[in-house]
Amino acid sequence: MEESEKERIDQITASVHRLLKGDIPDPISVADDPEDEIRQLSEKVNGLRDQFKEVQDFIVPLSEGKLDVHLPRGNFLASPFKNLQASLNHLTWQTQQIAQGDFNQRVDFMGDFSEAFNKMVLALRETREQMLSEADRYKKLAEIKNHYLNVMAHDIRTPIGAVIGFSDILLEGSVSAKDRKYVEIIRRNSDSLLSLINNILDMARIENRKMEIDALPFSVKEIGEDLKEMFELRLREGVKFLLEMDSRIPDRVIGDPGRLRQVLVNLLGNAAKFTEAGSIRLKMEVIDISTDRVSIRFTVADTGIGIPKKSLSAVFDPFVQAEKGIAGRFGGSGLGLAISRELVSLMRGELSVESSVGKGTAFSFTLSFAVLKKDAGAASETGAASALQPLISSRKCNILVVDDDPYSLKIFDRILGRQNILYTLCESGRKAFDLLISAYQQKKPFTLAWLDIDMPDMNGVELARMIRSDPRFNRLRIVACTAFAEHIEVEDPSYFSFITTKPITPKALERILSEARASYPASGGAGCDLSGLRVLVADDNSINRFLIKSMAQKMSIEVLEAENGREAVEMANKESFDIILMDKMMPVMGGIEAIEAIRKTLDRTSLPIIGFTADDSEEDQAAMLAAGANSILKKPVGYDDLAEGFCSALEQRNFSETVPGIVPEIV
Repeated sequence: MEESEKERIDQITASVHRLLKGDIPDPISVADDPEDEIRQLSEKVNGLRDQFKEVQDFIVPLSEGKLDVHLPRGNFLASPFKNLQASLNHLTWQTQQIAQGDFNQRVDFMGDFSEAFNKMVLALRETREQMLSEADRYKKLAEIKNHYLNVMAHDIRTPIGAVIGFSDILLEGSVSAKDRKYVEIIRRNSDSLLSLINNILDMARIENRKMEIDALPFSVKEIGEDLKEMFELRLREGVKFLLEMDSRIPDRVIGDPGRLRQVLVNLLGNAAKFTEAGSIRLKMEVIDISTDRVSIRFTVADTGIGIPKKSLSAVFDPFVQAEKGIAGRFGGSGLGLAISRELVSLMRGELSVESSVGKGTAFSFTLSFAVLKKDAGAASETGAASALQPLISSRKCNILVVDDDPYSLKIFDRILGRQNILYTLCESGRKAFDLLISAYQQKKPFTLAWLDIDMPDMNGVELARMIRSDPRFNRLRIVACTAFAEHIEVEDPSYFSFITTKPITPKALERILSEARASYPASGGAGCDLSGLRVLVADDNSINRFLIKSMAQKMSIEVLEAENGREAVEMANKESFDIILMDKMMPVMGGIEAIEAIRKTLDRTSLPIIGFTADDSEEDQAAMLAAGANSILKKPVGYDDLAEGFCSALEQRNFSETVPGIVPEIV
């Protein structure tokens, strides 16, 4: 055999060997002689090599899940691979059906694979059934927990309301200084217990994802200033409150001022509680700012006892104190930080802590707010008034502004006009008193009188004296306004809630609006004339009925009582009432069922019904409104809450009578 033939045979042998190992060799060169037997063998090996390459080009994408590839028809493996491809396509479809929940799918090919696949399907079905069962059990447990919390809110708030109510009755009476001190201690501790219950319910709402975050315009700077004023009075002697506010913080932003304030009050309260010397610091720092948004980092730091490093990871756990003995020494439930962390998370932030034992603790979080653009139409001549953006308004505000200067009245008009409240401007003290009388007689009383001190004819002090001497206005708030506060001479400082200077600052405006919409002082009558009203109080708790009756009698209201919903329905059908106060949870017939029964014959206009409940659940309150209640009054209820609730019910009834076809707004 010639050497060249031997090399060609070796090349064929090497190619076959590589094919058997799964490799694809290079094609073998073929001689031109058709009679060459080695050439024929080389062509067969090359053909086999080409078919193996086709199989390789097919099987690799097939193994990657690409089922749209095909072998050429002439390939010796085309038929079996076509069957496999069809089976895999069917298997893919069956897998998709299983993913959609159809666990009745089975495969009956490929032997052991079929058995393994079918076992997998059975295991998936059993797992899904187990998960559905666990989810159903968890849902039922959550419902039980919610029901328990609502019952707890009702059953605990009810006796606390009684304690608070009787404490207020005692404090309004003639008691000795020693007894008054004891009653005040009872009152403060009742408030603390009520605060704890509210914290527990807040935590439950957060866990159930029922806590909602508002988007309202507010001033971050004003919150900081208010908290400084609030906590400076609470600190131990020698402890300073330091407020650091970045000058770049916008005047007003969009966010949830109530929840932000709640978090900062919790953090500052902890700092004040655990700091016996040194200072506590509230720092507000701009991290990032653009024309539309601002990110502000809030830090509350103290020089208190500090938290051990090993305990830092647990400080945000509910009902946990950093060290044993902390609760006994400083008090507290361990809920404030847990709630604060969740609230910050709901506002898309993260609350973190750093601490060193004996040196102090610092809590911080960063929140992003939309920037509220300034009113381009604000007049520059009003100075600070140009920065007075709309605050949270209230229909309860009805302000009488008295000033002899037309220019000042224009400024007040511009300021109050953006607040969406009721207000009246007056240039004369004597005319202002006539307006007060007229509004009272029309049962649309003013809630605040804003008086200029320096007026001719009758100045602000003389007008305030006249107002205070008339018992019809003993619940009216009065604010003095002057350009020279240091020159005011008043024989009785109690004439005024406070005194402000011109021009009006944003902080002064917020306080004025707060005074105007606040509940009236405890002495005197209601914000409207409630004398002669006939009210039905339906509550199974005799103490609650006694407290409501005691408070209502001070307003010259006649009160009749029902112990359950059925009695209330029978009395409502037999007798005439101006208002019904309906408890939610009562035996025999509950409040919701009773309201539905009454509404079959008496609508919201003819007989206002106020839902009376200790439940904190928005669903339960919505159920009472849907049943036909005009509004909701939460327990525990005070004198001012009751008066305001009755006045609101009468306003809705009077409004509907004045404008036929208008359904009262349910608030």
